[in-house]
Amino acid sequence: MTVENNVSKTAKQVMGSSTYDFTFECLTENPTLEAAKQAIKVYITDGTTETALTYGTDYSVSLNANGSGGTVTVADPKTSAYSLVIMRDYDETQKSDYNDFNSMPAETLERNFDKLTMIAQQQKEQLDRAILVKRTSDINPDVLVQKVERIYESSDSMDAIALDLPNINAVAGDLTNIDAASTHAETAATQAGIATTKAGEASTSATTASNKAGEAAASATEAKVWATGTDQQVAVYEEDEHSAHAYANIAMAIANTPHGTPVDAGLEALDFIRGPKGDKGDKGDKGDKGDTGATGATGATGAQGEKGDKGDKGDKGDKGDKGDTGATGGVSSVNGDTGDVVLSIPSKTSDLSNDSGFITESDIPTKLSEFDNDEGFVTSTAIPTKTSDLTNDSGFVTSTAIPTKTSDLTNDSGFVTSTAIPTKVSDLTNDSGFITSSALPTKVSDLTNDSGFITNSALANYQQKETVTALSATDSITLANNTIYKGGTQTALTVAVPSSGMDVDFVSQICFKSGSTATTFTQTAGDIVWDERSVDLTDGVFVPVANKTYTLIVFYNGFDFVGLAEGVENAS
Repeated sequence: MTVENNVSKTAKQVMGSSTYDFTFECLTENPTLEAAKQAIKVYITDGTTETALTYGTDYSVSLNANGSGGTVTVADPKTSAYSLVIMRDYDETQKSDYNDFNSMPAETLERNFDKLTMIAQQQKEQLDRAILVKRTSDINPDVLVQKVERIYESSDSMDAIALDLPNINAVAGDLTNIDAASTHAETAATQAGIATTKAGEASTSATTASNKAGEAAASATEAKVWATGTDQQVAVYEEDEHSAHAYANIAMAIANTPHGTPVDAGLEALDFIRGPKGDKGDKGDKGDKGDTGATGATGATGAQGEKGDKGDKGDKGDKGDKGDTGATGGVSSVNGDTGDVVLSIPSKTSDLSNDSGFITESDIPTKLSEFDNDEGFVTSTAIPTKTSDLTNDSGFVTSTAIPTKTSDLTNDSGFVTSTAIPTKVSDLTNDSGFITSSALPTKVSDLTNDSGFITNSALANYQQKETVTALSATDSITLANNTIYKGGTQTALTVAVPSSGMDVDFVSQICFKSGSTATTFTQTAGDIVWDERSVDLTDGVFVPVANKTYTLIVFYNGFDFVGLAEGVENAS
């Protein structure tokens, strides 16, 4: 795109509506569409306070696909008492990385130039609102701003002074009478003193009259200073202030400054207002010691002190007298039984529990089998009755040990057997290097490529034939390099881009038809930046329409996946 004008914000628009259009040029990718929307700022004012709205909470943005303006929708439309300004505000960053020897990404380069131009315009907009001094001026801009702020803070007083100039001029013109009033006040003070000495009963009234006369004289002097005095005279009453006459001259100087001239040209009038600072006055005499103040109230009770140490143990007391003998106790139960208990006395040994392990008649063995044979006496079952019961530890020959056929014998002399005679070539060891069928190559990959013939792997950096993949009516795919996806009438299509392993030669193509009901197209991963030449874009995103055949080409430029959508109406 091009940036053909230097407008970077709207004029103030009266609020009361939810939507507001703007026409200044802006990026549609920064580097994404969402980031480009966030760079559009909105400010509102009630004429006194300016408030910056929050994107996504207080307002949303819709950008035109060609980068020429868009629409802002606010959550709170306010009333006509508020005004609104829309402007762009891009961060001063550059995130594109251009590699040597790669193709020049013209769109990315132009977008970066557009952004630099827009940043320069938004800085110019800020400078246009700044206070500037003349190029040859010696005025410190910081000092100038401080003076302007002081004048602004005093503007209400200056307006009042300007309105009251006739009275101020009248006061200035009547200075002779004010001086006379001061003289008369001094005379009144003198006469009041005389009256005090002559009339004791009127002493209180005379003193009051004297005080009032002195106050009148002081007020007259102060009024004269505040009306026409110099800054040094005014400083007696308040530092860093000016007389009404000085403020009037400041207001007239600013009012007479031509429009468009820096304000400091009018403020040069300040130079005559404040004279040089006088010398520091002598230190006054130390005042008399004041009267002793009244005794203060009693303070609060202090905190309780710490617990003292434990005292020594006292002496042991005397042994007490022996107590009375207690009453004889009664039996409450016998073996757990209460009441009239009948004791049962056993009459035979079987009534007793044999808890001492005495031997009974049933414990005495009556046959040998009841004894443990711990001495190893031989029993009838232990005497062998046949030779197989005996262990052949002397190696006597048995009938099973006599061989009855040659296979029972160990061939320790190397006699040739029928199984040892080879019956086929594979039984022989190929110690002469005869060629076998398995040693003959049956395909090109069995041969060593010592002549440098070109193989498929050597063509990796050359354009190769595309892989064609068929799409189902409702399909979900992750784009692969050098692949064409072909479908018929597509009901829904979900597309994701790979997250790694891409190079600048990555390209993929999708062909499908959108029927009478438009195809539902969804991106589930990654971000495809759609070229502004693409058809059917909504807010910079591809959205298929009904009855159209589309070809989508997606390639990787080293930074983003870029998509180009082309489409034609379906044949009727």
